[in-house]
Amino acid sequence: MNALVKILSHPGRLGRSSVLGLLVGTAQAAAPAYQPLADIAQTAVDHVETHGDRFPVPPQVAAGSLDSRLRLHHCDQPLESFESPGGLKAGRAVIGVRCTGTRPWKLFVPVEIKLPSEVVVLARPLRRGDVISAADLTTRMADLARLRGQYYLDSTDLVGQRIKRHVAGNAVLTPSMIDADRLVERGARVTILSDAGAIEVRVAGKAMGHGGRGDQIRVKNQASGRTISAVVVDRGVVKASP
Repeated sequence: MNALVKILSHPGRLGRSSVLGLLVGTAQAAAPAYQPLADIAQTAVDHVETHGDRFPVPPQVAAGSLDSRLRLHHCDQPLESFESPGGLKAGRAVIGVRCTGTRPWKLFVPVEIKLPSEVVVLARPLRRGDVISAADLTTRMADLARLRGQYYLDSTDLVGQRIKRHVAGNAVLTPSMIDADRLVERGARVTILSDAGAIEVRVAGKAMGHGGRGDQIRVKNQASGRTISAVVVDRGVVKASP
């Protein structure tokens, strides 16, 4: 570095092109030999935030710790991100990060995707058969990624419904707790929804039982002949249980 300072102080000793070449060479020598782990983690976080519209609410994303002993050559191209075969799902997931430069590599980064949102809960305990009033309902913050099954973000349609079973106060309300009208009758034709990554598949089926919104029933896939468990989501529509 001292030699460079001296040369810059007396540019007459070298041509301008020589000085420029020396500066470029010095900059190249200063480039890190290995890719900073923070850059890799941030690339994974950026991928989730870029595709945040796939979730019902804006996600909060944090990358998991990477092994500090990891040594990946510094990429001479912008890092790329990609999803695992399972697609982008809330909760604990992994996002792929790769280098497609002259010394390529690939790594899966663990991430935690939280979905903070207000959900509808009971303000007080209710017993089976109780009719829900507006005073019985309130909201609290929850991580939607940790809630099993369905939930309510809006209490409008709940007022006037009956509780199917005893529910404790502050409990997150789910369709299975509500004595809703039957949306599927035994023996009726239904549409079975299932997820295949980012694609929703619809097939024809036959209900082996009856139920209202949120109820789990058995349905028969007309194409394969298999009988599976599914949750009633709408009139004549069920979603295959995971």
